Amino acid sequence: MEVLDNLDNGNILPKDEVEIRKLRTDAMDAQDDLRLGRIALLGLIVLSLLGIAFSIYKGHASLLSIFIEGGFMVLVFTGAFFLSEKKPMVAFMVAGVLYLLQIAGVALVMPGSLFKGIVFKLLIIFFLVKGIISSSKFEEIREKLRAYGEDLKIPGIMNKKY
Repeated sequence: MEVLDNLDNGNILPKDEVEIRKLRTDAMDAQDDLRLGRIALLGLIVLSLLGIAFSIYKGHASLLSIFIEGGFMVLVFTGAFFLSEKKPMVAFMVAGVLYLLQIAGVALVMPGSLFKGIVFKLLIIFFLVKGIISSSKFEEIREKLRAYGEDLKIPGIMNKKY
């Protein structure tokens, strides 16, 4: 099968160039999913900050315990967000495990809370799992492209540069 270049001049591309273009196309999909995972991490940071503010406003617990628990969550999610630029799989796994532990811990104390906001909780978990899967796929594609002498970068949130 012949693959023509995108200039419509009838030139047949070398097999390596065809494989590189295919890998780059697959990488774009993985990069979009990584971006969604990073946005989910930002959502977790914002939710944790809102939880701290709400807990202080309602006076559910002592200020010290609110700041210790909430501050820990914010620090871990923020660290995972910045780590996701270099090691996305580790960042998404850490954030996912901590988020699931938080949900389980709250559900032990207040069982009804498990179903409050279930759609949002499932969306966050979905995007974190998708980020884990995409980071694995992205690293696999990155290694194949390195064999051709090319490299990929993990995308930021706002930029669509591949």
